[in-house]
Amino acid sequence: MFQTIEFKTPSVLFGMDTAARIGKEAKRLGGHRVLIVTGPRIKAAGLLEKRLSSLKAEALDVEVIVEERTRPSRRRRWWKRWPISPGRAVSI
Repeated sequence: MFQTIEFKTPSVLFGMDTAARIGKEAKRLGGHRVLIVTGPRIKAAGLLEKRLSSLKAEALDVEVIVEERTRPSRRRRWWKRWPISPGRAVSI
């Protein structure tokens, strides 16, 4: 039979200067440790610093991972790993 699943999310903040509120919001939600995973372009653009200062102002433990996104090689086609031909592949 069908089952109802309820999924609750915290508030979504949108607007000018909401990045400065991220620390207070994390604290309100009961956060103590924060993990930020981002790319080098975001860091180079200076978009990370305002968020970090807001989180650190609330005495939250912050870890930042900055990684370049890797893209698969065009030579490595996914269908070479599967026992079916690409014409018979089915997307779910």
